[in-house]
Amino acid sequence: SHVVVEVGPRMTFTTAWSTNAVAVCRAVGLVKIRRVELSRRFKLIGPSAADAHTQNAFLALVHDRMTECPYPTTLQTFSTGAVPEAVYEVPVMQE
Repeated sequence: SHVVVEVGPRMTFTTAWSTNAVAVCRAVGLVKIRRVELSRRFKLIGPSAADAHTQNAFLALVHDRMTECPYPTTLQTFSTGAVPEAVYEVPVMQE
């Protein structure tokens, strides 16, 4: 039995690698490219490959939890659908 796990940058974190790749794209006229990221796929093989504990133990070894996350399915977009909250003032110095 086997399972494929994919690890890459968090959706809300654009890497320096992506920034450089987008700059190259723009330099050659590909102006609609906004983000390019690198992910890694691993094929776990063995009788316990599909076990969540085995996958979590493996993932703990191969990715940085601060900047990366496992992708449960293959990504089609980096869009999260999040809408920014409207800007407002906080009266910190007000009595």
